[in-house]
Amino acid sequence: GKNGIGYKIWSWVYSTLTGSESSAGGRIERWTEAFEIAINNPLGLGFGHVGSLARGSDHYYSCENSYLAMVIDFGFLGAVLYVGFLIGLCVKIRNYRILLKQNGQDFKSRMCAGAICVIIYYMVAMFFSNYIHGIEAMSVMYLFVGITIAVVNTDFSKRQ
Repeated sequence: GKNGIGYKIWSWVYSTLTGSESSAGGRIERWTEAFEIAINNPLGLGFGHVGSLARGSDHYYSCENSYLAMVIDFGFLGAVLYVGFLIGLCVKIRNYRILLKQNGQDFKSRMCAGAICVIIYYMVAMFFSNYIHGIEAMSVMYLFVGITIAVVNTDFSKRQ
C-alpha cells in the first residue's frame, strides 16, 4: 500500500530520477558530468577530485552518486571490487541465515535478515548521494553488519 516502506522507497527513487523531488535539482546534470569523467578516465583520477577532500580544488566534481565517485576515484575496477565486496557480504550473511533458520535460531536469523536489509538500503542510498566519502552512514552500516557477523560466528566457531 501507499504506507508501506517499499512504496515509499519506490516513490523516492522515481521522483529523484524524474527530477520532481526538491533535492534532485541539478542531480541529473551532475551525474552526466561525472559519467563523462568516468568514461574518459576508466582507471580513475585518484583521491582529491570528489567529496570533501576535493573542496577548493580546481578539479572538483560534485557527482551526488557514490558509485560514480568510486569510479572517478578508483576507476571501474575499484568500484566493481567494492560493490562485489558488499554483495559478497550479503551472500555470506544469507548463507548464515539459512543455517540458523534450519537450526531454529530465529533471533540470530532475524539479525542476519536485518544486516542484509541494512546493506541493501546503504547500496540504494549510495546511488542518490555521495555516502562513500561520508563516515557516518558507512560506520553505522559496518557496525551493524560486524556485530551481526560476530554474534553469528560464535555459533559456528563452537561447532568446529
